[in-house]
Amino acid sequence: MKQGSDYIIVGGGPKRCVLAVHLCENPEAWICLIETGKRDTNLLIHMLIGLAKMTTDPLTWWLTMVPQKYINKQKVSYV
Repeated sequence: MKQGSDYIIVGGGPKRCVLAVHLCENPEAWICLIETGKRDTNLLIHMLIGLAKMTTDPLTWWLTMVPQKYINKQKVSYV
């Protein structure tokens, strides 16, 4: 068994997770994805139906995008 990793990805945000999935397409590559934070204990996170409830406090950081050109310069909130 191989020890160590070929790639170490720090942070499990959307872009880094996509990168990790892309790297996993190579069966010879060993990838280590490191994410911070404690274990998710909120029941809504583990339920598919909980998605609608997760778009409000306290489960978001209330981030917004820059004004979007194709929707009349509106700012879109995302989690």
